[in-house]
Amino acid sequence: MARIRLHFLDHQFCYTTQLAVRITDINGARHLGNDSMISTISEARARFLFDFGVEESADEQIIVTDLATTYLAEVYASKLANDIAKQENDDALEAVRKSGKSQILSPVPAERVEWKKVMVKTHREMEAKIGPGPVQDFYKETGFDPAR
Repeated sequence: MARIRLHFLDHQFCYTTQLAVRITDINGARHLGNDSMISTISEARARFLFDFGVEESADEQIIVTDLATTYLAEVYASKLANDIAKQENDDALEAVRKSGKSQILSPVPAERVEWKKVMVKTHREMEAKIGPGPVQDFYKETGFDPAR
C-alpha cells in the first residue's frame, strides 16, 4: 500500500508543546500506539488554541475534517518526559490551589494503599495485553513499587 507523503516547510511549524507518554499509550511493540498519537495530536491542538487565545463554543467551533500523520520516528517514554510531566502537573495543581475555586483532597496513607492495590490490578491487566516490559519500564522510571 502506497504511503501518503505530507510536505511542510520548516517555517510552518510555529508551535511546540511537550506531552507525557502515559503507560496506557504504549502498545505491544513498546512505543506510542497510533490511537494514542491521534489523542496526543488532539491535546496539542487544544493547547495551541488555548495558548493563542482561541476559544471554541457550541456555536463557534473549529472542526477537524481530515487528519493524516506522517511518522518520523518511534516515540518512547523517558525520564525527561516524565520529569517534564511532573513539573507541569505540579504547576497546574499549584494554579488550582491559588485560584481558590476548587477544593483539593489528598488521600491519607490508608487510602493511598487501597488506591495502589487497584492500580496494580490495572497494571496486571495491561501486562496481559501489552506484555510486562512497558509496565516494568514504567515502574523503573517512576520508582513505583507494587510490593509496597
